[in-house]
Amino acid sequence: MKDALFRFLDEGKSPWHVADKIKKALTAENYIPLNLADSFTVSYGGRYFVEKGGTVIAFKLPEKEPARLLFAACHVDSPTLKLKPKPSFSKGSNALIAAEIYGSPVLSSFLNREFGVAGKVYYDQDGIITSKLIDLSDYPLIIPHLAIHLDRECNEKGFGLNPENHLYLLASASLGDQFNLLESISKIFSLPPILSHDLVIYPLERARLIGFDHDLFASARIDNLGSAFSLLTGFTKGVPESESLGMAIFWNHEEIGSETAEGAGSTLFVEILERIRLSLSLSSDWVSRLRHSTFGLSIDEAHATHPNFPEKHDMRHGVRLGGGVVIKYNAKMRYATSGNLAAHIKRMCLTSGIPFQEFVSRNDIPCGSTIGPVQAAASGFELIDLGCPQLSMHGAREVGSLIDHAHLVNLVSRYFS
Repeated sequence: MKDALFRFLDEGKSPWHVADKIKKALTAENYIPLNLADSFTVSYGGRYFVEKGGTVIAFKLPEKEPARLLFAACHVDSPTLKLKPKPSFSKGSNALIAAEIYGSPVLSSFLNREFGVAGKVYYDQDGIITSKLIDLSDYPLIIPHLAIHLDRECNEKGFGLNPENHLYLLASASLGDQFNLLESISKIFSLPPILSHDLVIYPLERARLIGFDHDLFASARIDNLGSAFSLLTGFTKGVPESESLGMAIFWNHEEIGSETAEGAGSTLFVEILERIRLSLSLSSDWVSRLRHSTFGLSIDEAHATHPNFPEKHDMRHGVRLGGGVVIKYNAKMRYATSGNLAAHIKRMCLTSGIPFQEFVSRNDIPCGSTIGPVQAAASGFELIDLGCPQLSMHGAREVGSLIDHAHLVNLVSRYFS
């Protein structure tokens, strides 16, 4: 599994690259693409997927009318910097690239690191707006930090980064205003002038094992490509029961709140179910019946207890790397887990020999959130929040455990079976 996971992490350089990998994997498993702009024609026993922006939804139909829905969801975006519409500018002879903060990255971890640029560019091709997936890895960019001689208190007080002024990426020390990134991309990829773009930066280091136990690994974007890999693998491995509709959802835009047309707060999930109902001529209350007879998995990475900062954790709910899948709780429902759903998942883990852990935040340190509560509120379907533990969450490089992801794959496969 290691090589497949590392390849997924390395090649998922932007949400659109992740979506492209997922589509290719589904196509290899005989899933058929459907166009959201067309009427759906689906058949019992069929396998299908749709895409909207960076979001992909796949589903496999049983051989007869679905009496049950099995669904799991994750997200494919990660905290990073997204290039501004006009990214190139200069200061003296320095050619710089301006970017916006996407999500909540640990900004200091983005300093002194080589970055590539990846995503989509859009241009006019014979009167048609066309997009192309690009990866610019041969021209690394860097955000150099200020030398300690010029900031003597940086180790005690932190870097004090101003997000507008201190995160420019250095592209050249000599080209100045002669450099234009979008024109360079057009030239490198032999494209017409670029009209617009969705481009992000990504660290050029590859995923690799670390430590002495052959289990820990370091990579960019473990949150949340570790979950996306586990969902894709477990979903394609699972064999649904004869009356179950299986669905895997790979949402974009979780890191910026999910309240977009391709996010978990959209109508897309319920729309797909409704269009399946219409294509198969199912009863008008079919979706409503599913809504109240099933629950789904919301899969996102979880916090492991940090060995250097144990005081930041509720040690009665300690979580360790390599300790198994983490079930996440929050009394304010920032995680969607309920006691009833936790009992179902615990029973599944216990009967399948899958180790699990439980996470809850300290009362004086609010937790983050996931797609779980967002999708539940938008659709009325219940979900449970779970995932693999990791350290350095939202850093440019994060730390995870191979065995935990293997356990998550097994849990997802067991759920869909």
